[in-house]
Amino acid sequence: MPYRKVVIMESKTIATGIVVYKNAINKDWNLIDRLEASLDRDDSPFKWRGSKVGFFQDNQSHRNCQDFIYEPKTLGEPNEYSNDLIAIHSQVHDSLRSCLNDYSSRYGVSISWIGSFNMVKYGPGEKFNVHSDDGDPYRCTVSAVGYINDNYEGGELYFNHFDLTYKPEAGDLVLFPSSYIYSHASVPVTKGIKYATVIMTDRSSFAHYDESPIYHSVEEREKRGLSTS
Repeated sequence: MPYRKVVIMESKTIATGIVVYKNAINKDWNLIDRLEASLDRDDSPFKWRGSKVGFFQDNQSHRNCQDFIYEPKTLGEPNEYSNDLIAIHSQVHDSLRSCLNDYSSRYGVSISWIGSFNMVKYGPGEKFNVHSDDGDPYRCTVSAVGYINDNYEGGELYFNHFDLTYKPEAGDLVLFPSSYIYSHASVPVTKGIKYATVIMTDRSSFAHYDESPIYHSVEEREKRGLSTS
């Protein structure tokens, strides 16, 4: 699919630091069908998986959904299984970059690092309880949540410290600071299936180098002889 540069037509600020970019996830990309075609085929090595929290821990009472976390380099050499996942990444990345540029100019923060893409789907009863994206040892500066569809019930984005509940529309990309003040939840879906993409970004790549002293859990840092302070 040829890439067409994204033009952000509209945005709105729903609270200090929380900006919704409209139509940033283009409906014409047909992401749901493409994701399912790539991740739900029997012969593919790339699959939806049960979601994890923290250091890939299973905690169904806190978060229960399916996701697929990737960046192009983790897919290996392009092939029939990965080609469209790479194309999806390119489309979403370029749109996100446009939104980040605007967000950065508003708030005076320079974002140079964009993390792996987390493609997520929530079925009825599935949710992600209140959490902060930035925390030891994972560091991030601006969080991004893109909404692929809106033909479901429930599934709102809730910011507990703002007492703010936002019902997203298909195409929305919501940017907000990753700090504890902006802790948030994905409210349980009550009907249908919600598809979204979640992406963390940072001022620099320092905290995300494999050997960075703040990249790993305390246990892993001690094992590597790295600082745990």
